[in-house]
Amino acid sequence: MLHLLPKGYQGQSYDAFTEGPVKYIEVCRSGGTVGWLWAGKDGSSAGYEPRPAAGDVAFTAGVPLLLAFAEARRAGSAALDTLAAAARPESGPSGSEAEIRDVPSLDALQEWAGS
Repeated sequence: MLHLLPKGYQGQSYDAFTEGPVKYIEVCRSGGTVGWLWAGKDGSSAGYEPRPAAGDVAFTAGVPLLLAFAEARRAGSAALDTLAAAARPESGPSGSEAEIRDVPSLDALQEWAGS
C-alpha cells in the first residue's frame, strides 16, 4: 500500500507499528468492511490495516485516511485523538459514527484482517 502514498509519507506520520494494545475503528465502503483504522494506546503509533479479501478498494480506501493521520501528526495531535476525530460522523470513514474498539495488539488486528 505504501506505493499509493506520496514520497516522504512515512517520515511525516505516526509510527506504523506498536507492540502494545491498540484501539481501532472499522472502515466500510458499499456496506462492507474494507479495513481498520487504528491507533496504539501509547498515543504515538497509528495506521490503517486493509482487509485484502475486499480487493483493491481495501487499499485505496486507506490512502486518504493515512494522509489525514500524517496531517494530524504534523499539527501535533496524538494518535488516539486523531482516531477519535475519525470516528465522528462528520469525518468518519463510513459516514456514520464509528465505534472505537480495543484489540490486544496490532499483530492480532493484522491476523484478523488476514494480512
